[in-house]
Amino acid sequence: MVGSTSDRQDIDRHMENRIRKFRKQREMTLTDLAAKIGTTPQSISRLENGLMTLSTGWLVKLADAFHIHPTDLLEQPDRETIPLAGLIGEDGVLRDQQPSRFTLEAPSIDPLAVRLATQIGNFQAGDVLIFDRLQNTAYDHALDRDCLAAPVDGSPILCRVIAAEPTRSSAYTLVPLASGTLSIHNTQLSLAAPLIMRISFF
Repeated sequence: MVGSTSDRQDIDRHMENRIRKFRKQREMTLTDLAAKIGTTPQSISRLENGLMTLSTGWLVKLADAFHIHPTDLLEQPDRETIPLAGLIGEDGVLRDQQPSRFTLEAPSIDPLAVRLATQIGNFQAGDVLIFDRLQNTAYDHALDRDCLAAPVDGSPILCRVIAAEPTRSSAYTLVPLASGTLSIHNTQLSLAAPLIMRISFF
């Protein structure tokens, strides 16, 4: 997981960035963008060309200036793209949004990512959570783990997956991480994806 200050500051060191792309799209000069985030045109040029470390602080300022999420500024050529499934609201339920993808090396066979609209448990608003989607024959690997999981007749939710009653074969109980949301008992699953990585910019 991306958790420590040094991890967050070093996240960009092996990545290309898309600062120039977004600046050109918005018809901003180096001077325009520099004034917007409180720096010099020379610094913007160095950031665009990878001559200066693009720390988390820079990412947040630039993302605010472009009205995008910080992850949209990062690019890893020749890395696997991960589908961004949608936005998780305060009830912990995944809401669909316009399909998008971002690029990141993740230790996953079938990665799936979501973005949080609000704080849920120890996760903060804006965090990107990356999950590894399991095949239905391997759902037991989700037990006692934070997951994005969905009952066969419901929407995916951010939850803890636990074993159901012993008499219910292939059934699970989903305990939502969002407070005030009821657990779903003894259900079969259409999706189980354990959390493998958290990317936080704050």
